Amino acid sequence: SNPVTAGPAGAIGYCMSGRNVVAAAGTFPERFGAFASLYGVGIVTDEDDSPHLLADRIKAELYLGFAEHDPFVPENVIPELSEALEASGVPHAIETHPGTEHGFCFPERPGYVEDAAESVWRTVFDLYDRRLEG
Repeated sequence: SNPVTAGPAGAIGYCMSGRNVVAAAGTFPERFGAFASLYGVGIVTDEDDSPHLLADRIKAELYLGFAEHDPFVPENVIPELSEALEASGVPHAIETHPGTEHGFCFPERPGYVEDAAESVWRTVFDLYDRRLEG
């Protein structure tokens, strides 16, 4: 089968690129159908270019997976992000994975947590199957 279709695109970002996929969702709403951000940083900031401020333009479905213990994601991020997405009617899921640290999806990292990583991958692949069928 041909994995490339003319339908909507999907993207995934980790850490700093987690910010970029949320920004892309609001910047290119007609091009993308699904985004996943894993332990994304800088998604909610006090700056004018904070990605969460684009929520009202997002048409794609988002999955945002966070670590339970992540010094790079301040405590205000998840509630503020959730509020922005809810207020804009963006289809999304936000999960905080218990017992995890930043970078938990990569087997070569010391904080790898196999059960959480496998759960994330199932969720992301299900999202892509739902939203990116060509």
